Amino acid sequence: MAEAKRQKLGKVVNFQLGRGIAAILVAIFHANVFYTQEYYGRVFSEVLNFAYARVEFFFVLSGFIMFYIHDRHIGVAGKFKNFLIKRFTRIYPIYWAVCIPFFAALWWQQDPANPVTWHDIWTSLLLFPTDHYPLLVPAWTLRIEMLFYLFFALLLLSKRLGYGLFALWIAGSLYAALSGPISFPMNFLFSSYNVLFVVGMASAYYVKRHFVPMPGVLTTIGFVSFVVIGLLDTFVFFGAGQDYRILALGVSVFFIVVGLCGLEQCGIRSPKSLEFIGNASYSIFLVHGPAMAILGVLLQKFGLIEILSPGAFFFLMTSVGIIAGGVFYVTMEKRIVNLVRVLLERGKEKQVKEKAAGALAPPVGQTSPIA
Repeated sequence: MAEAKRQKLGKVVNFQLGRGIAAILVAIFHANVFYTQEYYGRVFSEVLNFAYARVEFFFVLSGFIMFYIHDRHIGVAGKFKNFLIKRFTRIYPIYWAVCIPFFAALWWQQDPANPVTWHDIWTSLLLFPTDHYPLLVPAWTLRIEMLFYLFFALLLLSKRLGYGLFALWIAGSLYAALSGPISFPMNFLFSSYNVLFVVGMASAYYVKRHFVPMPGVLTTIGFVSFVVIGLLDTFVFFGAGQDYRILALGVSVFFIVVGLCGLEQCGIRSPKSLEFIGNASYSIFLVHGPAMAILGVLLQKFGLIEILSPGAFFFLMTSVGIIAGGVFYVTMEKRIVNLVRVLLERGKEKQVKEKAAGALAPPVGQTSPIA
């Protein structure tokens, strides 16, 4: 397509397609590997085991969106505080809205073989890094996500210092990925997953400055290689060499993201249905697990496990997980986001009024001329 017909990117709609795909992969993976395995003693399909790669997808997308939105703020120290506030308020309120009732249910239905402790609760609620999974298991990725936000915030605070520390962090993560397994807390601080954020940032840097050539070809290469690497890891390497798999999948997602952005430059956008799933991806990520757990208990209680085939059970679990996330997005997440936005705006207005009042007040020891 001629350059003149290309469009400059504004809000990347196709980005939501990537988020939607990642959200669907999350639901597929847990329905297949966790719940079908638990109730039937086997997965529905080993081919679908590669859906664990949704983690690589999410981290690359996260790096992309942070750099795409905030690259102009790098070195602007005044943006540091606001960035952290927005990131923390975007993650925690919605996360807590899911976790608090879920943790209460876990506490009420204590498993003597695996009791829930207050330490488990507070570290899970705060996403504090530990050497074990949080109570809401998928939230282990949010721990890594929050670490990325802290390092990215340093880029805003000081360009030179931020890039230096960020480079050391990624170099350490890359070295750890290539040198072999390490123990906690170093395996958290220098997780090989950290490199994926840079892959996403690199893709954002490229698409903001260039028109993407052959976007359809790049997108196809990305998706095909993504599936092939996942299947090879599942059936050939059996999970060995995880760090190399992470890096390889990161390259695949780079092609996918750049290709999707290139398609949007050509005016080709994703369907509205997938755009909605992309918007609801965080809710699907948080809610699908508890929803599937509740569904599994109900099906077992009413004797439906024996009636359903593993395939029907898998599709029911996946569908309910995605639908529950979508419902939570519409009924809860959007309202929480709006409430937080209002509270932040009121806080800013209060600060402005206080500064204005301070500027109008007479110096200490002097009286007002109209007194």
